[in-house]
Amino acid sequence: MSKHEPRKVLISIFHDVRGGRAFVREFAATGQTWEGGCMLHVRSPIEGFRQLVKPGRWDGMVIQIISQEDSKAVEHADCPVVLFDPRQEMHPQIDRVVFDHEAAGKLAARHLLETGRRYFAVLGFDQAKISERREAAFVAATRKAGYRCPVLRVPVELTHPRTRVGDNSLPGIRQFAKELPKPAAVFCGNDELARVLLEAAFEERISVPNDLAIIGADDDDLLCLTCTPTISSVRVPYPVAGRRAATLLAKRWRQPGRATERVLIPPTEVVIRDSSRVVPGEDRAVENAMRKMHQGFSREMRMAELAESAGLSISAFERRFKAALGVTPSQELMRLRMHEARRLLAETSLPIGQIAKTSGFKSPTRFCIAFREATEMSPTRYRQSQQQGRNAR
Repeated sequence: MSKHEPRKVLISIFHDVRGGRAFVREFAATGQTWEGGCMLHVRSPIEGFRQLVKPGRWDGMVIQIISQEDSKAVEHADCPVVLFDPRQEMHPQIDRVVFDHEAAGKLAARHLLETGRRYFAVLGFDQAKISERREAAFVAATRKAGYRCPVLRVPVELTHPRTRVGDNSLPGIRQFAKELPKPAAVFCGNDELARVLLEAAFEERISVPNDLAIIGADDDDLLCLTCTPTISSVRVPYPVAGRRAATLLAKRWRQPGRATERVLIPPTEVVIRDSSRVVPGEDRAVENAMRKMHQGFSREMRMAELAESAGLSISAFERRFKAALGVTPSQELMRLRMHEARRLLAETSLPIGQIAKTSGFKSPTRFCIAFREATEMSPTRYRQSQQQGRNAR
């Protein structure tokens, strides 16, 4: 190859998402600084890059492996290869750029724990190592904080025309969202899953974020910003990964015998949007009060305490709260307590008096009156109806 001829590089990654495109753009920008520049050939892994691995065709390759066939094809490459976010055990002798998915799960957990919510869950992909690593870190963080964290995994469908969530998975996701105790918070393995969960919540008439907070990962604007509410996400720096992949490839050309490198790239931040805020919008004073409500609804809470947490007078707090949420602070506090009472009645055999106390009511009598006003049935009758429904299923 002439020293002024551009380097021919095959890039086989998912470039149909924002992160993939950002990766390629940054790789290309770095490649333009090479002597002779670069000529990138960008393909999706779905196309089967193994058919493109031919002797003498490429000066380098950046590969996202999705199958055993692709993994075997890498072994026949006659040029330097950089693996993009592979499984840990895959081809340890090949340079790789890897995202810190455990850190992404921890960031998501920290954000949702800070909102004061008590019920957590994960929606992830089955047999997808990236999703599973994010999931494991999130579950560990929430359990360390003392909370249960159920998990639903759905199959990855790489050829689905809309997302990688197949139509067969949608009923299960809707049921998952419906059965979670409220208010709940769900971390999704990526933004596609978060968007599907948001749409499932709409179909089940579940309020986001009041009853269900949602956060995804990767921060794909096409998915996160084209809906209401907008979706919070853990931002993963794909441009940094593209730059580091290009640097690894160039180093391998210069030093063919050097030791294998593994570049670990942490997530940048949680981009907080309306899907996971305690209060949608920008009134942070009301959000502080709502956070306190979520954390302490099971005990007696005075209006002066809530107003103080918002840094407002009682009258100003009540006015701002009603403007932000359309209900009074007392109505919202009652909603949280009723959510908890209904969950305990449906899921436990605790006596009514204990449920009243745990849910924040001063006495069983007050609880029964409030419950009948809210549901038009007694707590005992509600419990019976829930048990009958479970038996029918």
